[in-house]
Amino acid sequence: MEWSCDLLKKAVSYHSRPDSNDEFDDISYVWRPLVESQRWGHAADITDSIVTAVCELSEQMVRDGVWPLSKAVEFLESKGKLIFSRLALHLIRVFAEQDVELARRKMLDRALFDDYRYRHEYAMLLKERFCMLRPEEQHTILSWIESLFPERQDRYKALVDEFGYPKYADVTHWPKVRWGGGEPPKTAEQLAAMD
Repeated sequence: MEWSCDLLKKAVSYHSRPDSNDEFDDISYVWRPLVESQRWGHAADITDSIVTAVCELSEQMVRDGVWPLSKAVEFLESKGKLIFSRLALHLIRVFAEQDVELARRKMLDRALFDDYRYRHEYAMLLKERFCMLRPEEQHTILSWIESLFPERQDRYKALVDEFGYPKYADVTHWPKVRWGGGEPPKTAEQLAAMD
């Protein structure tokens, strides 16, 4: 596991902002909006493949009891890059029943709630594990949500009424990959007509 994480840390270094001195922020929320081990409709690079491998390996190690959830989370968070912390939050969501207190602590972490870089993983944790919270803890999170942009709630409702609910409302960035240089100079029909 150490080797694969070192490999990922090296690969992630190529995604960092050149103008930033922030060693932690690898902007993975941009180039890997969903950390789950599934393809999500973009052209994968080697870093994406390594993220998938680390995610699947971590899940397998926790599932098989090689690592308790808390040890896996501690290990990943110690790596000092955002992608590892996002993977740790993903593991907490998937295996929350193994450490309910850890899951509750993360859900009640206001810094995670406020940090857009964790929005997807945090939202998925709440979506699937909100019932693990005590009623007063649920109320705390609901009050956080209600306090966000109260002036925008009417606008949001109008947009939902017009367009429906977004499929991935918790994703802050969705990369669009376009190959080639735009429209070809000739259509397929024009090429076929050429002798």
